[in-house]
Amino acid sequence: MLSILHTLATPLTYIRIQHSFKRKIDRFSICFSCLISICIGCFCPNLNFFGTSGIVPSMNSLMGSLSGFFITGLAAVATFQGGVYNIDKPFNLEPAKIDGQIVSRRQFLCYLFGYLAFSSIVFCLFGIFSLSYANTPDVFFKTNCHFISKLLFGTIYACWLAHIMGATLVGLVFLSDRMSHSSTDTIYTIADDK
Repeated sequence: MLSILHTLATPLTYIRIQHSFKRKIDRFSICFSCLISICIGCFCPNLNFFGTSGIVPSMNSLMGSLSGFFITGLAAVATFQGGVYNIDKPFNLEPAKIDGQIVSRRQFLCYLFGYLAFSSIVFCLFGIFSLSYANTPDVFFKTNCHFISKLLFGTIYACWLAHIMGATLVGLVFLSDRMSHSSTDTIYTIADDK
């Protein structure tokens, strides 16, 4: 049973990748989203989360589209030719590692897009369940702790969304800019930028 769960959780390996740039993006996206969600919760207490055109239904629609893009990105990265960019080699200045083992650029991107595809699907399911829960009578969100529960939900939701968006931007920058530079360029990979 544990081996099955371990196998199914393989896309989460991206979280274990150790690299200073990745760590900065992860921390910034989560801290920034916490701050924004708390400010919005305090100054816009009537923000529409679950209603028609609310945040959760809109994000579900967006994530449903993005999950297809992430799966396509994973398939493309897995089949890239080595070529000029040397995709099967590690980053130059600071190699990315998992449990002390150096990973190649291809492995990094495969872990990234696998994580994003998995996260976006689970994020959609979380949104669907929260919508169903919010639309039932006498739910937690309609009790006396309405403000606190809404703020807590908003913070968790925003942090998760920001982490997905931060990782998505890493992948987009990598594929749209860094992959077009040759290995002799001074900047040709996120990991080499300082």
